[in-house]
Amino acid sequence: MSKTVVIVDEHLFNKLMGKIDHINDKIDSINVAKNDGFKDRWYVTEEVCKLLNVSRRTLQTMVRLEKRALNI
Repeated sequence: MSKTVVIVDEHLFNKLMGKIDHINDKIDSINVAKNDGFKDRWYVTEEVCKLLNVSRRTLQTMVRLEKRALNI
């Protein structure tokens, strides 16, 4: 698989980076506006099961597999 090197004028590069920053700012403002407090609290097992529509056993398996994947 070959890689391509693209040479871009500094002015064009800065303009592109400005647009990317603008898009990033818009995304950040949307995320702040849609904050429903979901990340601002701790949930008990039953609430998590209901939110994910899974059984307690399935949730325990998911946690165990995630810990194994992260080598915790």
